[in-house]
Amino acid sequence: MSEPTENQKKLAAGVCCFNLVGLTSLAGFICSVYAFAYCDFLAREVELSPTYADGSDSQYENACVGLGYTSYSPICETLLQPHKIGFTYWQGTVPVDQRVCFSYTQLTPWGYVTAERDSYFTAASWMASFGYVFGAFGWFTVAFANCCRIDSSRLMGTSCTFLLASLFTGLSLLMFLSTACEPGFFAPYFASPGDLNDPDKIAQFQDVVTGVSCSLSQGSNMAISACVLYFVSALMIPCSIVPSYANQQAWAEQQNAGEPVVVQGQDVENKA
Repeated sequence: MSEPTENQKKLAAGVCCFNLVGLTSLAGFICSVYAFAYCDFLAREVELSPTYADGSDSQYENACVGLGYTSYSPICETLLQPHKIGFTYWQGTVPVDQRVCFSYTQLTPWGYVTAERDSYFTAASWMASFGYVFGAFGWFTVAFANCCRIDSSRLMGTSCTFLLASLFTGLSLLMFLSTACEPGFFAPYFASPGDLNDPDKIAQFQDVVTGVSCSLSQGSNMAISACVLYFVSALMIPCSIVPSYANQQAWAEQQNAGEPVVVQGQDVENKA
């Protein structure tokens, strides 16, 4: 049995790299969709003042009373406990240890209110959506190359698509610069709209909530993974070679020979 030639070795390595691009970009696409769609992009923890953070079972209930709630409010207590922030919903833990995604528009003693989402929050949301859209374009191009003819220049263009997907997905981490990581993000839930600019009400809120800390959660970890996977896919594209399947090879041979082209079992007149 003869040894494979150098060209055959390069062809096999290129085809193998092409198949790896398909798997890597698919994993990146799944990660980026999860990062955008679910309600746990970042973890948010509220720091209560020492007056209320006494470690008792009623500390959150007492804090809600201090914030103006005169009756039991599960939303208030959920917001004061560690929770998660997503682009469309936020996630809280309700009894008993059930994680639930909530809308940003909630009913409070002052009616329905919505958390203030600033330009960083909005930009991060758009960047995340652009990331998975470009990731989808890149992955579908690679996937359909298995059954449709694609030349090397078009395949090289897919590298730019993956680079854009990596860039936009990485920019979704702008969420950490938004008001979501500030104490006043959910302030409309604890003060009526007319009191948000009242110094006394703001002081009352600050007497209960002293700070907020944000950290990576499953969604942001997925975004980082997608960013890396898209970048690796872009780097592998120049080394990839599209497989030449039997039907593609037959099509090319018939074109060169000037014979009728066979497409999916039908004879089509060659107009070349």
